[in-house]
Amino acid sequence: MDKNIEKRMYFALSIIFLAVFYFIFRMIFDVILDFIPLNEPVRIILTYLGHALMNISAAMIVFYFMNKSFLRLDEDDSASEKESLSIKEKADPSLKLLFQGFTFKNFRSQLKSALFLICVIYIPLDFFSYVIPLIFKLDVLEYQADALISPESILGNYLLYDIGLMIIMTFIIHFFIALREEFVFRGFYIYMGEKTVNKSTAFIFSAFLFGMAHFSYIFLPYEGASPIFYPFWWGFNGTVIGITSAYFYISKKQLWPLIFAHWTNNVISAIILRRNMDGVPFWQETFLIIYLPIFVFSIVFLVKYRKSLIIHIKGIFNFFKDYIIEIPNKAFFALDFALIIILWLMSLF
Repeated sequence: MDKNIEKRMYFALSIIFLAVFYFIFRMIFDVILDFIPLNEPVRIILTYLGHALMNISAAMIVFYFMNKSFLRLDEDDSASEKESLSIKEKADPSLKLLFQGFTFKNFRSQLKSALFLICVIYIPLDFFSYVIPLIFKLDVLEYQADALISPESILGNYLLYDIGLMIIMTFIIHFFIALREEFVFRGFYIYMGEKTVNKSTAFIFSAFLFGMAHFSYIFLPYEGASPIFYPFWWGFNGTVIGITSAYFYISKKQLWPLIFAHWTNNVISAIILRRNMDGVPFWQETFLIIYLPIFVFSIVFLVKYRKSLIIHIKGIFNFFKDYIIEIPNKAFFALDFALIIILWLMSLF
């Protein structure tokens, strides 16, 4: 088998194993939780916490298994026995590599990065993801509420609670969501991608799998034809965030700024969603109270760090360029596209 195909197969296999182990662990956890008498708010919080821990546990197992079993790809067959032993010693897996993004070095700088991501990327994108459809009389907020509050699951019911309890639960729940998604899509996917293929391919898979995860709204039941726009729109916005976050993590190897930015954005989105459900006018109140103050910081960041922003945009462009340059031949575009679709479908289970 071609070495490039083999490497891609190992990369895909690590993501498939993660999905399988996570599915098994999650099912076991949910069954155990069903036997414990709990009120609904506590059950919801424990479910989100449990799913985050199950995902991280599955990633640890797959990380160790893949490193021990398959990922000796950097060993040189022509090396002497002594050199081979030296390489193996250096290649022995350590969970420090998997959790390298949870560093507290330069934490003040990390907080600044989180604030930059929130004000320049997350919140403006979130704002326009609501406003642009409103121009065409498409209510994304109503669609999102219908998607999250499902009769088949209690996990979105926290949005219906008393506003005080709802806000508290929003902060707790969305921290677990941000922790799990950033660890998996950035920490795990990018580590395994860099270990098997290269940075640019890891960047592509991490970014587009995150976008496809948000496109999964396509499988929700619809009552009319027009809402089909929403999953495509959500997938597009998810891809933009995926591209930005993958670039940041590969460049910085820091997860906390991404977790804080993701967490903050989700909390704000949930509060805006609840205000919309309560009939609060978007332009008269939500924009003025929530978005406008953040946009002031956005302008300050854009003016102060405009040169850095241009460098980062070029950096993202270079990852795409490197991917095109480093790909062995055009057939690999089709292979990578097929793998992304397969991995996305696997993750739905």
